[in-house]
Amino acid sequence: MFENKHETVAAVVVTYNRKELLRQCLDGILAQTRPVDAIYVVDNASTDGTDQIIATEYADRVMYERLPQNTGSAGGFHHGMKRAYEDGHDWIWVMDDDAAPHSAALACLLEIKKTWPRPPVAAVCAQFAPGGMALATSYIYNSQSRRLEPIDPSKLPGPARVDVAPFVGLLVSRDAIARVGLPMAQLYLWGDDGEFCWRLREIGDIVLVPTARIEHPGRPERLPVTEYWKVYYGLRNRIYLRHRVEPRSAAALLAMAGRMVLGICRHDREKVLRIRVVLQAVLDGFRGRLGPGPQWLCRRREDAR
Repeated sequence: MFENKHETVAAVVVTYNRKELLRQCLDGILAQTRPVDAIYVVDNASTDGTDQIIATEYADRVMYERLPQNTGSAGGFHHGMKRAYEDGHDWIWVMDDDAAPHSAALACLLEIKKTWPRPPVAAVCAQFAPGGMALATSYIYNSQSRRLEPIDPSKLPGPARVDVAPFVGLLVSRDAIARVGLPMAQLYLWGDDGEFCWRLREIGDIVLVPTARIEHPGRPERLPVTEYWKVYYGLRNRIYLRHRVEPRSAAALLAMAGRMVLGICRHDREKVLRIRVVLQAVLDGFRGRLGPGPQWLCRRREDAR
């Protein structure tokens, strides 16, 4: 099921105002030893000349669409995967614009069919920082602690089943999308890949392939105040999803938010802004208010980016 001579693979890349990184990403996709059959670039209303780079350097090699407004990464992946699915591709390979796949990445993902006991519904690349350090960005769920535990791909002897993987080199089967649907566009940013993977794992295996390498910058341990709006999406979506699928965790989520507020009060100079972000995220998460977020937060987000 994983691949035969009639199956096609389409890459979907979501971008926003990072044209130089996008160029690196596209060059990596185009250099694959197992060529992709199509590349879809979804531009979240960039203003940095991304459209010009596409027109002059990649016009005949990618299908480019600039959206009228920024729909966030969740909206972008929903849109791009929907297009690739509707165009009939058998496998959809998704990644951010700051990802740089190694030349054999796709071939290694497809090779999993020879060793895995049953056809996976998805396979994911192992992430490494540009300097070569492995990034533990895929997770397996520990049923006893009810926590997601990160997996270091450099310590794996071979492919391993995971429960959650990022939209950074995730290869998804057409059959899986037909069964579970597309990513939730309304999550806007952060958590969309995790929610999608939770649906995928209900129908089959997601496999992390250590030999399928992709470079991607790691996240800083502490966000600068100019980007603290990202905490809003991460916390809001986490609360919304946990509250929806496991209501008894509501108290634990409130306790987590409380600890965040206490930490801000003790150590942070930008107390008012950061506390406001956390409280707004908690309120919107429990009420199910998704999308881009409140206007005051959107203004700060656009100013920072």
